[in-house]
Amino acid sequence: MRITDSVIRSFRVARTYKENSEKINCVDYSPNGESAISSSDDDCIVLYDIQEGNDCSDL
Repeated sequence: MRITDSVIRSFRVARTYKENSEKINCVDYSPNGESAISSSDDDCIVLYDIQEGNDCSDL
């Protein structure tokens, strides 16, 4: 499948996380896809449990 503008426009939001209060600068996912980590302009690093849909901890 080619990633074209029309393909990207067809994507839908699956889940929204609101733990960061400022703009998120970086997101990285674990190799198994079960967790993610984000950093933002509010100087917070948040670890997310993707499977459960919530944050694990704020660093």
